[in-house]
Amino acid sequence: MSIFISGGAGFIGSHLAETLSKKDEKITIYDNFSAGRFNNKLLENFPNIRIIDGDITDYPKLNDAMKGCVKIYHLAALNRAPRSIENPFLSNSVNITGTLNLLEIARKMDIKDFAFSSSSSVYGLSEQFPRKEDGKTIPTHPYGVGKLSSEYYCNVYHQLYGINVVILRYFAVYGPRQSPNMKYSAVIPIFIKAFLSGKTIAVYGDGEQKRNFTYVSDTINATIKAMKLNKGGYKIINIANHNEVTLNEILERLKEISGRKPDVAYKPFRKGDVKRANPDLSRMNFDLGYQAQNNIESGLRKTFEWYQKHPRYFDV
Repeated sequence: MSIFISGGAGFIGSHLAETLSKKDEKITIYDNFSAGRFNNKLLENFPNIRIIDGDITDYPKLNDAMKGCVKIYHLAALNRAPRSIENPFLSNSVNITGTLNLLEIARKMDIKDFAFSSSSSVYGLSEQFPRKEDGKTIPTHPYGVGKLSSEYYCNVYHQLYGINVVILRYFAVYGPRQSPNMKYSAVIPIFIKAFLSGKTIAVYGDGEQKRNFTYVSDTINATIKAMKLNKGGYKIINIANHNEVTLNEILERLKEISGRKPDVAYKPFRKGDVKRANPDLSRMNFDLGYQAQNNIESGLRKTFEWYQKHPRYFDV
C-alpha cells in the first residue's frame, strides 16, 4: 500500500515525495517529466519510492499506476499562467480532465483521502483583501480556471461519493530545485540564475507587484499536516507566508545575499498578471495550526546557496 503523488518529480512534488519517504512512507510517483528529469535522479536513491513515467490524461495507464494506493496528493499540472494563455486546450486537458481522471479512479478504487494543490490564481481579479477561501474567485487565465474547475470537481466527488478532499491554495512557492530553465519559469529562480551568471534581469511590470513568497518546506509541511487532519470533510486552505514582498524587494535582498548588482530591464506587464495576492491565513494558522517557519530572508538565502552549490542545474 502506498501514497500516490501525481507530478511527484516536479519542483514541489519532489520535495513532498522526499519528505514523505524520509517518514518511511511508501510512495508511487506518477509524472511525465515535462519539467525535466533532474529530480528523478534524486528520488531514485530512495528504495521506498516507485517512479512511473506517465501522463495524467492517459486514463488506462493512470488507472494501473494507482492500484494499491491509499492516499492521493495531486500536484501534476500544466503550470504557469502564460503557458495556459498560449495553449488553453492543453491546459484544459491536463488541469481539468487530469484531475477528473484521478478523482474517478479514486472513486472506483475506494480511495478516500485526496489532497489537491490549487493556486492563488483562482482569486484573479478579486478586489477582496485579504483573500479568504470563501471569497470571490475571478481567475484571469486558463490556468486559474483549470484550478478553480478542479476545486469544484473535488467538491462534487466529496458530496456524491464521500471522498475526503483538502484543497491547498499555494501562493508563490520557491526554493531549491525550482527550474530556472523553462519558458515562463518562476521569478525567483530566474532572478538567481541572472545574479550568478551576470546577465541582465528582466522584470515584467514595474516590480511593485506584491507576492506572499512561500518557502517550499513550509508548503510541504502544511500540505502533509492538512492531509493528516482532514478526515471526513472538504476543506479549502490558503498556504502562504504571511508577509507580502514586492519583486523589487526580492531584487534588493538578492543583492545583499550575493554581493552583486546586475542590470535590471523593466518590461511591460504580462497578460493575466495581478498586482497582489494578500491571502487570509486564518485557516492555516488556526484550523490547521501551522505558521510558515521561513521568512523571506532565510528562505532566499537557503535557495541562493543551493543554486551556488549546483551550477549544473542551470544547464539541465
